[in-house]
Amino acid sequence: MFLVTLGCIGVAIATKSVIPVFLAWVPLLALVWALNRPDPSDAAWPQPPAATDAGPATGPRADAVPGAGEPLAD
Repeated sequence: MFLVTLGCIGVAIATKSVIPVFLAWVPLLALVWALNRPDPSDAAWPQPPAATDAGPATGPRADAVPGAGEPLAD
C-alpha cells in the first residue's frame, strides 16, 4: 500500500497535478482500517469474570485515590 502511495506521488510529479496527492491518502487510510478491524478469533478468548455483589472491600486499598475535596492520607 505504501508503494501505491508513492506511485500516486510519482503521478502527481509527472502530471504536475495535486489530485493524485489527495488520492495518495486512500491507501494509507485503508491500511489503518485494515489493521484496526476486529479479528474473528477475538470471540475465542474467555470473557472476564462477572462482577459480584459481595459488597465493599474490607478496608481501603493502598492505591485508592481520594475523591474530590477529600484530604490526602498521611
